[in-house]
Amino acid sequence: MGCLSGVRIVFGNLVDINLSTEHQPRLEDLAHIAASLGAIVLEPSEADNATYLVANSVLRTSDGDDPYLVATQRNHGLLVVKPDWLRRCQEAQCQAQPAEFRLGPFGGIKASITNFGVKERDAVVNHLKDGGAIYSPELYRATTHLVGMRGGSSKHKYAKDWGMHVVHYDWVLHSLKAGRRLCEVPYTLDVYGVPGAAAAAAAADAGITRIVAPVAGGPGANNAPRGGSLARSTSTGGCAGAAPPAAADASAAAATRGAGPPAPLPLAPLPFYVPEGPQSDDCYFLSFVQLAAVGLTEAEQAHVGAAVRESGATRYHELCAAVTHIVVGSLPSSVELVAVREHQTERREEVPLVRLSWLYDSCNRRQFLAPEGHYAVSLAQLLQMPPSGVLPAQQQQVCGKGRV
Repeated sequence: MGCLSGVRIVFGNLVDINLSTEHQPRLEDLAHIAASLGAIVLEPSEADNATYLVANSVLRTSDGDDPYLVATQRNHGLLVVKPDWLRRCQEAQCQAQPAEFRLGPFGGIKASITNFGVKERDAVVNHLKDGGAIYSPELYRATTHLVGMRGGSSKHKYAKDWGMHVVHYDWVLHSLKAGRRLCEVPYTLDVYGVPGAAAAAAAADAGITRIVAPVAGGPGANNAPRGGSLARSTSTGGCAGAAPPAAADASAAAATRGAGPPAPLPLAPLPFYVPEGPQSDDCYFLSFVQLAAVGLTEAEQAHVGAAVRESGATRYHELCAAVTHIVVGSLPSSVELVAVREHQTERREEVPLVRLSWLYDSCNRRQFLAPEGHYAVSLAQLLQMPPSGVLPAQQQQVCGKGRV
């Protein structure tokens, strides 16, 4: 008798995003190992009495099915482990402890966030990483989930256009509490919390048809297997063909299901597209700004550094052709004044000169403010400023207080 005699095992999405195509684990090989050790291999729909779910990702498979969700909704007590657990059992000829091989509820997910303040953002990112997600501050075509508290950002718009899961932060918290990835449909950001929409969301989600993948070698095709955003199955039942949630899930989610499904998800990521012009986002509202600062005091240096980190702007420590904005502090040196004059003369004053209050107010309002009006400083005004001295009283708003 094998070391896994009588143990019931279900297989999920085995695609490992860290491995090349030729090194991806094969279901047939792992099923053979399990059978040779005496285990009983079950289908996800038969997971009621299973003990282990073996997977590298919690996402759908390349054929659009969702074995993870099907199995975990049928059996909340499933131990989700990576294929390395099965290999360890084979090597040791005993049932290995699953702790070091556990797959988190967000394993294989590529996530980004939107519309969080700086204090909230760190907690959200930590929660995603604790669940095994790969976090990126930027939004790419290969991103699978966008997490937010509200919509309205450019990330939100592009995530919907690209067919990603756009979910409320509660989905992260509830999935962590449950210890498994929950169905995203009830947490769709646009309709989360809308009363009386549970039946419509579930019915619409079950009726979505699978999308055909791009032709191999054709435009936008990605021939490597991946566990990313996939279309929903045509199977009946709950999310992505899964069985309806158990009573415990149903009671918790009944009041929070949305009134419509997210957009169909592509089988393969399309080429990364950079939108034309600046795309404002609550997290990176100055991502297109490339600034240089002159005349900063020690305190202003700290404030500007914090503002750059908070806003997503890029700071250059020297004036160069890439600079789009020049921020003026309260203690410009004579050398800095000469450098700014030469820089502006070469570029015919095309680069805006702005007060520190412009940067501070942009951070406090979390949006790009036009560098004009009382924020603007002309080259003539700058050259009249005393080098290495404080500004006249009427111009001291350049220093600002900077709540960053």
